[in-house]
Amino acid sequence: MEILAPITPITNTNISDDSWRETFIEYYTTNAPQKVSMVNEKMMARWSGKYEILMKNLIEKYGPLGAPIDQPQVSRSSRSKLAAAPRRFTPAARAFAAPG
Repeated sequence: MEILAPITPITNTNISDDSWRETFIEYYTTNAPQKVSMVNEKMMARWSGKYEILMKNLIEKYGPLGAPIDQPQVSRSSRSKLAAAPRRFTPAARAFAAPG
């Protein structure tokens, strides 16, 4: 039986925020064009220091760069039903919910 070494995440702290921003713009442009506008100061600040995690999540959701995964389409009637449904939050999630 062969024992494998644990996989360690690849982290490169030498990549600048501007380079990451360009990477995210390129990724979204290729794999999810409708989401390019999400790459803004707020997103960059929220994910600062965790860009590798974000990229991993994007690849899992939208596929590798240049090979997008089809996303399920939500019909208008489903959207209105979701919007009308009451929101139920766990106690931990309530701390992050919008007031009101």
